[in-house]
Amino acid sequence: MNNILEINRLSVSYPSGRSGILSRGNITAVEDFSMELEEGCSLGLAGESGSGKSTVARAASNLLKFNNPGVRMSGNIVLKVNGEVYDYVRLNRGDRAKLRSHVQFIFQDPSGSLNPRFNIGEIIQEPLKHLTSLGKSERKNKVMNLLELTGLGEEIYYRFPHELSGGQKQRAGIARALAAGPKILIADEPLSSLDVSVQAQIINLFRRLKNELNLTLVFVSHDLSVIENLCTDVAVMYLGKIMERGKCGKVFSNPGHPYTKALISSVPVPAFSEDKRERILLSGDIPSTLSRPMGCVFAGRCPEASDECLKSVPPLEAKEDGREVACIKRR
Repeated sequence: MNNILEINRLSVSYPSGRSGILSRGNITAVEDFSMELEEGCSLGLAGESGSGKSTVARAASNLLKFNNPGVRMSGNIVLKVNGEVYDYVRLNRGDRAKLRSHVQFIFQDPSGSLNPRFNIGEIIQEPLKHLTSLGKSERKNKVMNLLELTGLGEEIYYRFPHELSGGQKQRAGIARALAAGPKILIADEPLSSLDVSVQAQIINLFRRLKNELNLTLVFVSHDLSVIENLCTDVAVMYLGKIMERGKCGKVFSNPGHPYTKALISSVPVPAFSEDKRERILLSGDIPSTLSRPMGCVFAGRCPEASDECLKSVPPLEAKEDGREVACIKRR
């Protein structure tokens, strides 16, 4: 299959505190991140809070520079759609509009991402106004179809966000993201504010939409069980770097990195289940991004770390089964 998105050596840093003499320096959220996304696949970005998952997702959707004036980015992000190539670094005004129609973002908090002054129909129509040439009646028909597609129903059209439940708000956010007909859908922790029963419904909705619309999906989550259930591929991140990536079946059945093992061991298992896991407890917290550790970024918490791990940065190396692991001990 063809790659639809290619990220090469992406690094992202934010200014910390105030500028001038009161500045504490820059926070490096992502460092030397590379990724190829095949058309039609579903990639899960996993890791603890502060691992850089959301930063990568926002960079891939070209949202970082607009929401964070002080952000610094290096590397390349290239989108390949319908025979055209868009380089995020060299986007002109016309290309930005095309990019927004090809790549859409679903926010973590549905309540904060929906304008309370507009009804749901008007909210979903906004992308159609700016990214398509549809007339008023065509836009309304399109919105009605999207409401039906996402399981909301036409009666939701004239309701306002405060009249909807959390699950309905998230479905409205998904409908808005689908309005312009994107090729890539990027979802940043879309289940974190929802009840467990509603989470299952949204997961099924994502799976159905991906298959019906032939979408390429990037799904950010700290919940590995969700990624295993929804995605074909997974990339495990820690302190802005990829520790391990590969097909979900191979990574979850035989994790190669100690950090991946620890994350998988933390996934809750029912008491009556025959699948019993030995819990791996990591000591300490994620290091400060203001002073990144030398060598492997995970070495300070790794139960298998050696002196070499504290000095050398492990490259992401391919294994025989197709997985890639960044660990000196796994060479």
